Amino acid sequence: MLKNRLWVLLIFASIFLLSCTKNTETPTAAEKTAIELQRVIQEQHILRVYPVKINDVFPDFFPENTGTVWTFSNGFITINYGRSDAYNLQYLQKYAVLNIVLNNNTTSKALILYF
Repeated sequence: MLKNRLWVLLIFASIFLLSCTKNTETPTAAEKTAIELQRVIQEQHILRVYPVKINDVFPDFFPENTGTVWTFSNGFITINYGRSDAYNLQYLQKYAVLNIVLNNNTTSKALILYF
């Protein structure tokens, strides 16, 4: 009788453990892009990040008090450029690391995001 109860307990425990699988979510394309951009920022020692519309003329200069603070969250990047707008990295066309001119006539290494 004790053996039967032990077997029943072991069977229920096995079923319970098998049903408790770890749910791993795969990152979206935008989240993968965010991971790649964070790696580039770290490896290239980027000081500024600027969004640019891909079809617009590239600016002659960028405001010196912008592009210095950014955060990543769920496939979006928020940048202090004008106001703190969030950009969906799903729509990122390309990016480049460039030395850009600031409005105080200095240059800075920046990550340019083309949307």
